[in-house]
Formats: sequence, structure tokens, C-alpha cells
Amino acid sequence: MSPEIEIGSPTWKAIESHVNERITNLRLSNDSEGLDEVGTAVIRGQIKALKSLLALAKAPANDADEGRPY
Repeated sequence: MSPEIEIGSPTWKAIESHVNERITNLRLSNDSEGLDEVGTAVIRGQIKALKSLLALAKAPANDADEGRPY
């Protein structure tokens, strides 16, 4: 069962803002020259993890919705 996220709460807004800022900074780092394939993969993995955190706000409300696309 997914946790319920109060997407209108000040706490969630702060988390969302921080995560979006971090994603932006990681994308800028990924675009820099001199990064090898491993470095790029690490950054892409971090971005994917942060996006999954943001997706909690879109998670199904109950078990009956599990497995459906968001």
C-alpha cells in the first residue's frame, strides 16, 4: 500500500521544491563535458530515484488501483 501524501501541505511543497531543484542541478551536471559513461549513468540513476519520490504524489490511493499506470 502506498503512503498517502498531502500534496497541498507545506512539507510536501518544500520537498517537491527541493527535489525539483536537485533534478535541475543533476541535469546540468550531466550535460557538462568530461563525464564518462559511468558518471552519466550514476547521475541518470539519481534523477530517476528523485522522480520516483515525486511520483508518490500520483500513487494509487488504494490497493485496487495497484498496477495501473498513473
